[in-house]
Amino acid sequence: MAAIRRGLQSTLGHHPVLREGVGDLKILTDSKAALEVLDRVSTGALQPFDDTDSIAECKRILGSARGVNISYEWVRGHNGHPLNELADRLAVLARRNREMGVDEVTNARMIASIREEAKTIVGGVPGMAAA
Repeated sequence: MAAIRRGLQSTLGHHPVLREGVGDLKILTDSKAALEVLDRVSTGALQPFDDTDSIAECKRILGSARGVNISYEWVRGHNGHPLNELADRLAVLARRNREMGVDEVTNARMIASIREEAKTIVGGVPGMAAA
């Protein structure tokens, strides 16, 4: 859930149209659980088993996107979807760099390298546009 929020905040902060609070955005995730909680929070159909941290995270996600029409789509993880594979690489990089105490400059270079590769990947995915 936190990854969805961070990705959304980054996208809203960098994309000129979305930053103005207008436009359409599709969020892809391999977490069915996250999609289910987001749906329950957005429709008000909370369940007794929904934990307060997840509910609060969903409210932050939904609140940060005011004016932007957001849709969510589940994609099978580790199944070759280019954007999901890219997200997985970034998550693994972040975890490993944190565990190994990699300095900020080196970490930024590694992320920049993956971002450059992402521009090529996004340009090759139907319906996607590089920002």
